[in-house]
Amino acid sequence: MDRSDEETIRRIRAIHYGMINFIDDAIGKVLDALEQLNIAEHTVILFTSDHGDSMGAHGVIQKHNFFCDSFTHVPFIVSWPEMVEPGRCEHLVELVDVMPTLLELAGCGIPIGVQGRSLVPYLRGGDYKPREFAYIESGEKGEPLHLSEITARPEHPYDESCFVWCAWREAFLGKGKCIRTHDWKLSVYTSGEGELYNLQA
Repeated sequence: MDRSDEETIRRIRAIHYGMINFIDDAIGKVLDALEQLNIAEHTVILFTSDHGDSMGAHGVIQKHNFFCDSFTHVPFIVSWPEMVEPGRCEHLVELVDVMPTLLELAGCGIPIGVQGRSLVPYLRGGDYKPREFAYIESGEKGEPLHLSEITARPEHPYDESCFVWCAWREAFLGKGKCIRTHDWKLSVYTSGEGELYNLQA
């Protein structure tokens, strides 16, 4: 964003919002088809995303190899008309919870060693103990780079060779790990740097 004027940033955000609108329209078509087939009431729908985008927060447009909530807080919506009452919760959930949840909903066994936790007890209003923390990991092996060390950055935000710098492999050299509770977030990087946040303060 340090090379972009306000008009360019507004255009990039408009593209992002357009993509969200496209997804919304596509989901509407799926829901309409389920209604037409008379199976909507018997169909579980789970909507989520692999990562969030920053859209300007922290000086970044899309994702990057650090753990701001704008990257890690993603949608997690479950619709099960016959079994789940509409509502919202603030439980910490990880994407590894998707597979065991869907397996249990389908009446299948959950393999031993699965990292995730089924959310079915919560969805059915049963005995459910929420996670105390969420674990997040990003990056790959290699000597981590600092932003100031990246010299081959695109000349323009619409550079079709990469579209955004964060899509380059070099952006993800060096692993990072994070543990987040409702009150605290600790991020540690292979560069030796780290961040600790009191999220309430």
